[in-house]
Amino acid sequence: MLPFWAALQWLAAGRAPERTRGGGADVKTVEESRRECNHLVGFLNHPVGCAVDYACLMAETPKAQATRAKLLEAAEAEFSEHGLAGARVDRIAERSGVNKQRIYAYFGNKEALFAAVMTKVYAHMSDAVPIPVTEEGLRSYVGEVFDYHRQSDLVRLLAWEGLHYRDKPIPDEKEREAYYVHKTAALSLALGVDDPATAARVLIALIGIASWPFIVPQQRRLMLGPDGETESGWALLRASVVAHGHSIIDNVLQGAV
Repeated sequence: MLPFWAALQWLAAGRAPERTRGGGADVKTVEESRRECNHLVGFLNHPVGCAVDYACLMAETPKAQATRAKLLEAAEAEFSEHGLAGARVDRIAERSGVNKQRIYAYFGNKEALFAAVMTKVYAHMSDAVPIPVTEEGLRSYVGEVFDYHRQSDLVRLLAWEGLHYRDKPIPDEKEREAYYVHKTAALSLALGVDDPATAARVLIALIGIASWPFIVPQQRRLMLGPDGETESGWALLRASVVAHGHSIIDNVLQGAV
């Protein structure tokens, strides 16, 4: 994992750390390069990325890139509805209008396709709701995360991923870990704390209150009733989530956490 203070220094300098290969052979097969691209392509535009063999991306024609995009879009919808275990490659092919064999050619198997979808949705959220590095930005962050999850499938995909893998390592675990190291480092700047564990606990709390109503929509519906589904009901829930987020932030700034 990227050392915490190294991530903080890179973040402050506006630079992106790279993961380099070890001392072993660095010659890859075409399939190895393809797998790496499938799994990590979404991290290329992220502030914390991984060194990827760009040859596989450069070799793709515009048509191949469009095919990949169609497959990822169809797979995101399929996995969101049915999870990794319940998703069917046949349905993904039908949704995308792409021959089923192209799925295996591009991604290898269903699990690798799911990993590529998760990389895609994480990259989208990073662009849409970047972690703030100032207190003012942090106070807006909880509401922005709430708004994002209201129109995104990310929490559904995360819930399915958790049910499927439970305590087992997920594909691309190191890359996901690096993503959260980056977010924790940014949060440390905003809070003015130098303990990564404190920043991580605060991040879990803020993400938790902003995303929970969407992870268990049935609980939200049962607790709030029909009024909770109206625009005024959503506004009241958002205001409550933001207020509790501010309380968490204030406790940290006052040294209570």
